[in-house]
Amino acid sequence: MNRVLFSVLLLVFVTLSFSGVKIVPTDYSTIQAALDAATDGDIIKIQNDVFGYYEDLTLSGKNHLLIESYGNEHPAIGANNSSIVLRIINCQNIVIKDLGFGAGTNGVAINITQGSSNIKVIGCAIEGIWQTENNIGIQNAGNYLTVENCSLTGLYKGVYSSGKSPTVNNCIIRAHYGVQLSSITSTATIENNTIDSWIYGIRISSNYVDVKNNTINRVVPAAYSIYNYSGTCYSSGNTFTCNDGTTSRFSGIIINY
Repeated sequence: MNRVLFSVLLLVFVTLSFSGVKIVPTDYSTIQAALDAATDGDIIKIQNDVFGYYEDLTLSGKNHLLIESYGNEHPAIGANNSSIVLRIINCQNIVIKDLGFGAGTNGVAINITQGSSNIKVIGCAIEGIWQTENNIGIQNAGNYLTVENCSLTGLYKGVYSSGKSPTVNNCIIRAHYGVQLSSITSTATIENNTIDSWIYGIRISSNYVDVKNNTINRVVPAAYSIYNYSGTCYSSGNTFTCNDGTTSRFSGIIINY
């Protein structure tokens, strides 16, 4: 029995040590060091730190990585000197899961550049301080972004995407602009989100966007629930409310208003 237990423990140790699992700060003292050392297929697990992590992170030219919380610890990550916490450059098939990001006063939590694709942000909590138009939760110029089961609060813009075919599902967003899709975006899906907005719940200037089953609350009556600046928007099953109980002309979809 002891030999069996020893063999199991040895297998677990070997797997953690040699199968591409990198633990911060146990194996690497900083998140950036783990990102730099990562190779295709690696898993980077980030443990909680009582003081949080303050790093200007860059993930460049990497593929097929999972970057996630160690267990249910949900560590908090903020920028050190940069206005961007995590910059993703020319990466493919990256999953960022169950992490916390602070966008700061005038910053961006996650910036995805053109040339990246299939980036998934799942179960993350992103917070800002409302201040300026540059205070953005996720800023995306890559293709096929997925944002799912995330909380994005206290931001000027929750998700801003100019890349092809983003998906925003099952998120809670509190921002001046909940979701904004710019003109080169296409075949996007915004579904099952709860959005509290001060200016636009969802602003669209692109074609073939499905907006389905969202709950959009205008915190101020003058805000727009969905503003479709141009292009084709398919809307169904959405609920619009305002904190003063009105259902004004600003509810629904407004085209070229």
